[in-house]
Amino acid sequence: MPVKPSVVGTVLELLYNFKTHKKAAVRTAAAKYFNIVGNYEFPIIEPIAWSKTIFLLEKK
Repeated sequence: MPVKPSVVGTVLELLYNFKTHKKAAVRTAAAKYFNIVGNYEFPIIEPIAWSKTIFLLEKK
């Protein structure tokens, strides 16, 4: 699950020592090895929506 660049994403970067990437960059990297079947955005009322999105991938 890609972490969205946002305030929440920045806090998660600091807490867990990783780097967030723009969705377009993750999509481009994933497209090399997978067909992107879908993209799911969580409803804004769910806390996971503040930092994450899901790509549904199919191996090429």
